[in-house]
Amino acid sequence: MLGVAAFQGWRHWDLGQRQETGDRFIAAQRLADADKTEEALRAFTDIRQQSSAGYALLARLREAALKAEAGDRATAVAEYRAIAADSGIDAPYSDLATVLAANIGLDAGEDPNAIITTLAPLLDGANAFRYAARELTAAAYLKLGDKAKARELFDALAVDAGTPRGVRT
Repeated sequence: MLGVAAFQGWRHWDLGQRQETGDRFIAAQRLADADKTEEALRAFTDIRQQSSAGYALLARLREAALKAEAGDRATAVAEYRAIAADSGIDAPYSDLATVLAANIGLDAGEDPNAIITTLAPLLDGANAFRYAARELTAAAYLKLGDKAKARELFDALAVDAGTPRGVRT
């Protein structure tokens, strides 16, 4: 009986903690939406440092996005790459961070060859981010001046029935 009571007490406490963290995350996002970037960054940093792995990862992703939006693209790319390299993060989130780093890096003037190399593992047919990786790879080839390779990749995206409409367009 004591074990059941302790377990139920822990479940109630855990639920309360998760709800409180969710409320803090929403409040931080509202700050970001109100263009209070510095306050939002502090709030997301607090969440990252004080919460479970799930909310900590979401906070890291939002911090990097806010830095990119504020024009600090180099820091944003570095943060996305750190997320991608974190072995404690599940592959889909690591892949997402890789795509986001490549997207910002390409616009920030990073070496297109390095971006192509970074995206190569995501190009396989089973990866959830393959279409975005293919599009960014084609854009990198375009930046290199290899219009033929870029066109080949863009054409393949255009005719692939699985390509999301926005990417196909």
